[in-house]
Amino acid sequence: MAEREIKKFKCEFSDPDFKGLPKKTERLVSNKDSKLLGLGMQVVLAGGETNRHAHTGQDAAWLVLEGRARFYGKTDDDVFELNPMEGLFIPDGADYWFESASDVPLKIIRMSATDPNAEKKRLNYADLKDWQGHLGGERVVRS
Repeated sequence: MAEREIKKFKCEFSDPDFKGLPKKTERLVSNKDSKLLGLGMQVVLAGGETNRHAHTGQDAAWLVLEGRARFYGKTDDDVFELNPMEGLFIPDGADYWFESASDVPLKIIRMSATDPNAEKKRLNYADLKDWQGHLGGERVVRS
């Protein structure tokens, strides 16, 4: 196995152009850097809310840096409002969606830890938004 390096990163975009999209992600630590940990920064503008989905094979934690976030759990009655320097833990397989909850862009960090022995999938419980086509995943209907 190749020796991996300590990596310094900064919470900023390598390319600040959103290309007309309402959300942008910068991978700060990717699967090229770590087999277990993922770290990304997202900036969410108006209309950049996600669809209801879940990730299998990984736990994730979110931390708001700027703006405010509103996360929804399995139902839209499960609401979690996050201000700067507040976070949320989402366990493997838990479905959720989130949106910006303020007039300023939401700047948020997503940290994930992957189980190397589990199948890693994105399960979509709602249709992808038009701008989310690059995400893919399996469309799931609850019975």
